[in-house]
Amino acid sequence: MTPGGLLVVLDGFGIGDGGPDDATARAHTPFLDLARRRHPGAPCSLDALCKRYGVDLSERDKHSALLDCRLLAAVYVELVGGHQARLDFAVNGAQAGLLRANDEAIRPRPRPIAPRLTAAEIEAHRAFVATLGADALWLRY
Repeated sequence: MTPGGLLVVLDGFGIGDGGPDDATARAHTPFLDLARRRHPGAPCSLDALCKRYGVDLSERDKHSALLDCRLLAAVYVELVGGHQARLDFAVNGAQAGLLRANDEAIRPRPRPIAPRLTAAEIEAHRAFVATLGADALWLRY
């Protein structure tokens, strides 16, 4: 990470021959270091990582920086585990009984909860909202 929090990615895919004198093949970037740690000994080219994580390569017929960035972003999400797992809502017999028990409608409270704000706090809030102008988002609610 750079001091400003910006992730710098060296796009070395498709450049150079990958030999020992190829600077892009020897470069250390956060992305490649992570990929190499997660998959030691396995190829970490963009194509290999896309295939490993099931990222669609059908649009990639030649090297395109914009498309490579999109693919790189999709692979990066998979590498860091940011992709949400599929939710399975299948219900077995025991779960069905529990769900039916909770089917009754939600009723209103028998007694409303007492406000925790003082009259002075409510008035201070109204005064603040009035300073936001006529187009303030707060006024819609």
